Amino acid sequence: MAYQKLKEANDKFAFEEFKKEADRGHRICQFQIAMMYENGIGTEKNPEKAFEYYEKAANQGCTISQNALGCMYETGTGTEKNPEKALEYFQKSADQGHVTAQFNLGLMYENGTGTAKNLEKAFEYYEKAANQEDATAQSILGCMYRDGTGTAQNKEKALEYYQKSADQGHVTAQFNLGLMYENGTGTAKNLEKAFEYFQKSADQGYARAQFNLGWMYDSGTGTAKNLEKAFEYFQKSADQGYARAQFNLGWMYDSGTGTAKNLEKALEYYQKFADQGYARAQFILGWMYDSGTGTAKNLEKALEYYQKSADQGYAGAQLNLGRMYRDGNGTEKNPEKALEYFQKAVQGYGCATIKKLAKTEIEKYSVSKSAISSVIQISENAIQIIQPIQPIDKNNQKQPQLKKKKQQQQQSQPPIQPIAVKRPFILDVSESSAFSSVKKQTIQID
Repeated sequence: MAYQKLKEANDKFAFEEFKKEADRGHRICQFQIAMMYENGIGTEKNPEKAFEYYEKAANQGCTISQNALGCMYETGTGTEKNPEKALEYFQKSADQGHVTAQFNLGLMYENGTGTAKNLEKAFEYYEKAANQEDATAQSILGCMYRDGTGTAQNKEKALEYYQKSADQGHVTAQFNLGLMYENGTGTAKNLEKAFEYFQKSADQGYARAQFNLGWMYDSGTGTAKNLEKAFEYFQKSADQGYARAQFNLGWMYDSGTGTAKNLEKALEYYQKFADQGYARAQFILGWMYDSGTGTAKNLEKALEYYQKSADQGYAGAQLNLGRMYRDGNGTEKNPEKALEYFQKAVQGYGCATIKKLAKTEIEKYSVSKSAISSVIQISENAIQIIQPIQPIDKNNQKQPQLKKKKQQQQQSQPPIQPIAVKRPFILDVSESSAFSSVKKQTIQID
């Protein structure tokens, strides 16, 4: 408490002294007063007064103030938003070699903010900032070289700039460097190095890196296989809302892989994945409600999730939806709707086994309208239990074949049910070079 009071007294004294010099026209003191007004140090926060003093200092050629003024114009802080004026002040600061202004100018040109979009100019200013060791600019430059954006594609240069940025601890550069080594892009393939950089990024809390690390532990890629560690990293990624990790975590709880089997927890994570609009998880969730797995049986909820998945063209969901309309489960019997979804399943996203089953269902309908409107009677042993497709393995972008299960004798036909997922999948994505806001550099007063 005593320290806090002393600090407040010191801040107030500093503010008063800096303001005297600022009002005499000292540009560095004008910058300091602007920063103090902006952050409420030694005085009340006052964005308008902050803008006033940044402007005074900027008009005297203070590069830090010019960059700060650009930020305020870009965000509409303490003044009306004016992207063109923001560009003007970033340009003035960048022309004097201010690294953060160079980065911000690159961002403005990349996004077409306050000026026409110009990727070549964006590259030019990112390069200026990168060559002054700005880690974020180096990471973005790596992306631009990798993709050939604003410059000729050069994967070796991409690797070089990712390395420079990663060596400064930049989290997405570490992730992207891991991908380069994992895929052998711009360098020889090196799974151990890929693991090393995914680990560095994951340790800083980057969800995508945590997901990839989970996959490497799960598959024994670049490291010894360790299902418990795989579960740990999928959990970390899933807890940050990363959808694919949520799906894999659901599968691990579902199958008891790397953790104790827990169908209720499996449902919880499939639900999180489904709520982000993923058809596969919506299908599995529909089946769990349909069969009462990990939750109370609820045919209306099953219908709801099958519908969501089917609307995205997922053949397994379309087939199960057709059966529910055919049998009147969770909805009124509707042979016409049943036939419609069986036909969709033939054309939908799924493996040959599901399409074959859908064709079998269609063949049971007579071509005549009278037959279509009748209720189809099928023997209790006619339908084979099928499970939804498994997650895409990183090295296999096609849907794997479904495994067959033994026929089960039930009084009513069972839905297509999930199989154990063979392997989690990896998404080889890199961080976009776009940033949503400008960077600002200020000097802290202790």
